[in-house]
Amino acid sequence: MIAPLFAILLAANPAPATREFVFDVTVDRKPAEVYALWTTTEGVRKFFAPVSVIEPRVGGRYQIVFEPKTDPEGRKHGSFGVSILELVPNRRFVTEWTFPPFGPEYNTKPFPTRVELDFEEGFDGRTRLRLAHRGFPADAAWDKPFTTFRDVIWPYVLNSLVAYGRDGVSPEWDKAQSDVVAPAVHKDVLVPAAPAEVWKAWTTSAGIKEFLGVDSKVEAKAGGPFELYFNPAVPLGQRGSEGCRFLAVEPERYLTFEWNAPPTIPKIRPLHHVVTVHLEPEGAGTRVRLDAMGYGAGPEWAETRKYFDNAWGMVLGALQKRFTP
Repeated sequence: MIAPLFAILLAANPAPATREFVFDVTVDRKPAEVYALWTTTEGVRKFFAPVSVIEPRVGGRYQIVFEPKTDPEGRKHGSFGVSILELVPNRRFVTEWTFPPFGPEYNTKPFPTRVELDFEEGFDGRTRLRLAHRGFPADAAWDKPFTTFRDVIWPYVLNSLVAYGRDGVSPEWDKAQSDVVAPAVHKDVLVPAAPAEVWKAWTTSAGIKEFLGVDSKVEAKAGGPFELYFNPAVPLGQRGSEGCRFLAVEPERYLTFEWNAPPTIPKIRPLHHVVTVHLEPEGAGTRVRLDAMGYGAGPEWAETRKYFDNAWGMVLGALQKRFTP
């Protein structure tokens, strides 16, 4: 009798609807190093925030302080009150999360959302990091926190992490935040095609030719080439993404690849950044979400970021057009 009664009660009182988002990125460090970047005060300072209080145990504090001079406890813009929910050294780290800028109604214990970080060794010893932010209530009052963290906050943090992993250079926290590091590039578009068809467009030479009109050399596996030749008339090395590789793939779900600055910015062209493309079924089509990360500090990176903010928008526009009747 107990089990049927429990089922009836669940049906009569269903759990509130929630939503979530996930990022998959590749960091040029070993998993133990990336885990330490998230879970120690020394690590957090290298990419995330200038000050933190971290008690590495379940129930311990995970207090991130972005503006220590004006907000020393992180009550206005940090993670004051957040606790660690789970930790498996070098593999998994889970915390609550809070939203001080949006008002007290979003910051009442128990906090409704949590951030899950999973660390896995990937291609060439690098770390495949999955960040999932779960538990956002589905009602309209939570739309702004949801989109702000999905499209702005976490891309900014992950961009800083990827840049640190490549360069080993920490932000200069005493500077204005806009001078510390360029933000990530985030784009998304709804494509009127099934994920399987969109996947082929990104991961085969025929598919790339159909929507971008360029020749390519691609092999959709970790370590496989992802070379697109936008200008085949110029010398090798200046044609496009020569030397770039796939870093991680999960068929019909996401792909991560290296990318380089255009030939017009030669100083940082050898320093690859990272692009991840997520595919999510939506209605009869596919939501394509692109995040380009790893833009560092300085004028060359700012110029590169500006270039790709425009270029990736054009690429997704071409992808959408390719499948539009």
